[in-house]
Amino acid sequence: MGRMLFMIAAACLTLLPSLARAEGDDALSGYAILVRDILIVRQCGLSNEVVEAGFRIEVGALGRLTPETAAAARDQGQEAYRLAWRDRGSGPVDPRCRREGAAAAAGFRAFIMAD
Repeated sequence: MGRMLFMIAAACLTLLPSLARAEGDDALSGYAILVRDILIVRQCGLSNEVVEAGFRIEVGALGRLTPETAAAARDQGQEAYRLAWRDRGSGPVDPRCRREGAAAAAGFRAFIMAD
């Protein structure tokens, strides 16, 4: 009986980080998401002029932000990046770059190509 409780507790503890990450993604919106995504793209070495221009245009499409709101959202996006990626210096060889990094870069490119 004791071993069963231990296994249940261990299973619950392994779910906590993924639940926190899902809630964190839901809490991010607008500019914070764009900041997180451009940091991922840069970490992966996928940034170029088109991607950076797409980022700037997409930020502009959000509308006017007050300096306080922009700073808070930027901080929130940077924190989300730090928590999720924990920059280990692996850069483009990080397997997440093939999925998340490439998807973010493609999104910025697509945004500029749609205009």
